[in-house]
Amino acid sequence: MLSEEVVSFKGEKGEYLEEWELEARLEAALIAFHSPYPEVRSVTDPYDDPTIPVETFRAYLFIFVWTMLTTGIYEFFRHRQSAISLPTNVVQMLMYPLGTLIAYLLPDWGFTIKGQRYTINPGPYTYKEQMFATICISAAGGAYASYSFFSLKLNLFYDFEWVSFGYQVLLILSTQFMGFGFAGIFRKICVYPVRAMWPTLLPTLALNRALMKDEKREVINGWKISRFNFFYIAFGGVFLYFWLPNYLFSALATFNWITWIAPNNFNLAAITGTFYGMGINPIATFDWNYIDGMSLLVVPWYSNVNQYIGMVIATLLVIAIYWSNHLWSGYLPINTNTLYTNTGEPFRVTEILTN
Repeated sequence: MLSEEVVSFKGEKGEYLEEWELEARLEAALIAFHSPYPEVRSVTDPYDDPTIPVETFRAYLFIFVWTMLTTGIYEFFRHRQSAISLPTNVVQMLMYPLGTLIAYLLPDWGFTIKGQRYTINPGPYTYKEQMFATICISAAGGAYASYSFFSLKLNLFYDFEWVSFGYQVLLILSTQFMGFGFAGIFRKICVYPVRAMWPTLLPTLALNRALMKDEKREVINGWKISRFNFFYIAFGGVFLYFWLPNYLFSALATFNWITWIAPNNFNLAAITGTFYGMGINPIATFDWNYIDGMSLLVVPWYSNVNQYIGMVIATLLVIAIYWSNHLWSGYLPINTNTLYTNTGEPFRVTEILTN
């Protein structure tokens, strides 16, 4: 059936039929047994090697040590300016050389139970160990409920003295396990289907593959460079460029060049300003931290367009409401996250709370 359709479509170019049919069958097999998304296929394998060690002594050692480090640094510096944290991708890069070093230094000590040998050093450090440790550390350091403790306990906000250590631990455990539970309940819909893709997870897989997987030297779309070499070249370039907008010329980070034309023009600053304005600026920043704030290289294009359309509509509505002074909104800043009273003073939540 496929050949007859190809003949009717191609006409006399029968010499390409066999090649075209093979490519069509190959593409269908990739979609059915691997993934319909080329982005996923580029960072994953359609097969599994069960002989590669996963839950090893080295992996659990990394999980224990790096979980304490990441959560400790987060807890100590989160309350301070500037906040310091260890994101997952940084931990991945640090674990890679340490895993290779430990695999070289640790002795092959272990024991055998029912023909299965358990050792603290089963051989070379594997990408499965790296990925297993990354998942556990990410789950431990990404407890979103911890953000609420600051607003609940600080005097600046709710000033709840009853928010004890036990309450914080139980709240984090309950919310985290609730998330794991929902993931398990909906795994047939959100996890198992090959069409269920989570784009924000792909960079973690890509970095793990670039660091840990050996690749053949081959030309792909004219490129001969390996993932490993490309990663370190890009890493070095981003590291050097970071100093330009963040240290040498910090005005590039929030490039308010339009307001420089008329520094005393309130209307211009309210529309194009970055800090207290609406930020309508075609060249708003040269800082990669701001440029990639919405994960432009990860999230699909249509998703970013959808967000931008919403922001444009909301910006126009805010400008119209502000300049029409609806409900005396023109007496307040056009862009702020502060709550105000009816007299224009900052609103304090503690004034309406008891006990």
